[in-house]
Amino acid sequence: MISRIATNSRVGTRDSATPVCPQTNASLESAAPVYRAHLWPDHDRANRRWILRVAPLVIEQGVGLSERLADIYQTRWPRQKIRVDVAAYANWAGAYTTLDPLRVTISSLDSRNQGSEALEVLFHEASHGIAEPVQDAIIRECRQRDKAIPRDLWHALIFYTTGEVIRPVLASSDATPRGELDLRSPTSTSGSSPTSARENSRSTSAAGYTPYALREGLYERGWKSYLDVLQRFWQPYIDGRATFSDAIAPHGLLPLSVAELRILALGRARNLSPGRRYARLCVEKIARPSAAQVPAMRTSFPVCLPAAPPWS
Repeated sequence: MISRIATNSRVGTRDSATPVCPQTNASLESAAPVYRAHLWPDHDRANRRWILRVAPLVIEQGVGLSERLADIYQTRWPRQKIRVDVAAYANWAGAYTTLDPLRVTISSLDSRNQGSEALEVLFHEASHGIAEPVQDAIIRECRQRDKAIPRDLWHALIFYTTGEVIRPVLASSDATPRGELDLRSPTSTSGSSPTSARENSRSTSAAGYTPYALREGLYERGWKSYLDVLQRFWQPYIDGRATFSDAIAPHGLLPLSVAELRILALGRARNLSPGRRYARLCVEKIARPSAAQVPAMRTSFPVCLPAAPPWS
């Protein structure tokens, strides 16, 4: 999966595979000499130190993690190598991904990207390149049910999935000695503030890894409802106790609409069982059963289902 982690030593030069507008390129070229003279030596050492510490984690755990994530997203990784560029600064988030080709940029100095936490960040960013089936399924289901597409649900799902896949791996691995979790310059921790000390101590002991989204409070920034449905419906799929289609809809990640609730209420008023109320949803073209549910529904609820329901 992530077969190459690289640091770009050609400071002030442009990667020929990445188009840059002439004005931006001119600005970078003019600033490069100053950057080379005053910042690059320290940044280069930090980048290489980060690679030296993180590469063994990727080598040891990378194949298993990549296969597990591909299975969950029901897809394959790109055949070409995934380049990871390590820089002193990436963006406000500390890392980002570009597509076509899939390429990850990660900050070596960001406190969120240190030690075993860096492994999760790497695989989260790389997962942007293979999670399209999930995003497509969410969009398709919303359009079929005439629902608004939940903003960033797919992104919350990637955070959640990577964290839950990484968690047991780190719990059973001693690949990350606790004394080597902070990969920044040794001088960066001297005289550290309480905040930086807290950040350093966040890194995992093998027995208690906290996934990135929980550790950084992402679910408290408008994603609280997403965490609830991910735990209820996506986690069983990760654990192999539910199918992909059942995890997405109709009672999975995507909540019922007002129209769906009205039909359920109508069924409840007529003393219909939950299964019969669900069958009504399907007949009304509001919900779509998975292929595995159809035979059971035909057997259990023949009165509710016409001979040729709209979804057959």
